[in-house]
Amino acid sequence: MDQEPMPFTISLPAEVEDAVRQRAARTGKPADFYVAELVEQAVRRPTLRQILAPLHQEVAASGITSEELDQTLLSAIEAVRRLST
Repeated sequence: MDQEPMPFTISLPAEVEDAVRQRAARTGKPADFYVAELVEQAVRRPTLRQILAPLHQEVAASGITSEELDQTLLSAIEAVRRLST
């Protein structure tokens, strides 16, 4: 079911408003449509907590300690760094 868009007023500093208008113009869209798209994208994007939830569940179920997890992650980071040099 489509809903009517909710009118929403925000106050932006002049330099932010200018940047929004410039970016909207580059996309060929009115500034209000451009801002509405940005807001919609932001609220639909999953949070970091949502993205990491499966990992948190696996770690909790594994029984690994925080120290062991830290060491595993540090070792993985170091391995990646060695590969990229």
